[in-house]
Amino acid sequence: MINPLDIRKHEFTKAWRGYDRDEVHALLDAIAREFEELVRRNQTLTEQLRAAESEAGRYRQVEKTLQDAALTLQQ
Repeated sequence: MINPLDIRKHEFTKAWRGYDRDEVHALLDAIAREFEELVRRNQTLTEQLRAAESEAGRYRQVEKTLQDAALTLQQ
């Protein structure tokens, strides 16, 4: 997987009448910054998902306990 550092450190081969190096580096820096933000956002969302799944598991356990208690009371 490519990471922001790979983007920042990538060197293009030099060619006669090639692209403007400053423009290429500016674009790579912008892409790397955006990619860093996306990685951070992904990590945040992953952590939130884990927390939500854990909480849902607790609620499922409470629901099962209440269902078992209701069944016991019915009997």
